[in-house]
Amino acid sequence: MICISIGDKDVDKCQSYLEKVEMAEIRLDLTEFTVQDIERVFSCGKKLIATCRPGKFSDPERAELLKIAVKAGATYMDIEYESPADYRNDLLGYARKYKSDVIISYHNHECTPSLEDLEKIMNECFAMGADVAKIATMVRSTGIIQRSSPCIRLRDVWWRSVWENWVKSAGSLLLSWVPSLLLQHWMRARQQHPVRSDIQNSTNSL
Repeated sequence: MICISIGDKDVDKCQSYLEKVEMAEIRLDLTEFTVQDIERVFSCGKKLIATCRPGKFSDPERAELLKIAVKAGATYMDIEYESPADYRNDLLGYARKYKSDVIISYHNHECTPSLEDLEKIMNECFAMGADVAKIATMVRSTGIIQRSSPCIRLRDVWWRSVWENWVKSAGSLLLSWVPSLLLQHWMRARQQHPVRSDIQNSTNSL
């Protein structure tokens, strides 16, 4: 499945993009959507991720935009790994209320941490309440991949974990690559759902 990231300020252009894809991330911090625009976009029936990165809006403003998107039908809500606990927990509760899955995303624009650190970060994401743990890191040389292959090895660690806990739970593995190497790692185990593996590719900015 291909997922594109959309941050166009024009809601009509945004909707035209959505007609061509199965899944998309809507960067609310890059758009200039009104409340009505957000409701229109997220009620279209496509698998959409509601994202609003820090910078343009205050945390209360970002939370409000995300809540509007979730209430309108967002499939996923993206919350930053570094977010304050009260901000994160408020949004987690709201997402659960409207049956939207939560992505907790970690971004490192300087380097790719060790496999051990990535595992720790991923476990922390799930401990915070994530349904999906997303890890996006910077790769500055091919040597990093050759030396540790963190994406593939981390994938294998979690497939073993899923297999070992098959009777108790199931989940899916979500891998995504962008020019800076985006790893979006597995959808949290949920009972009565079959395991599947989706390869998600995005050529847009994080």
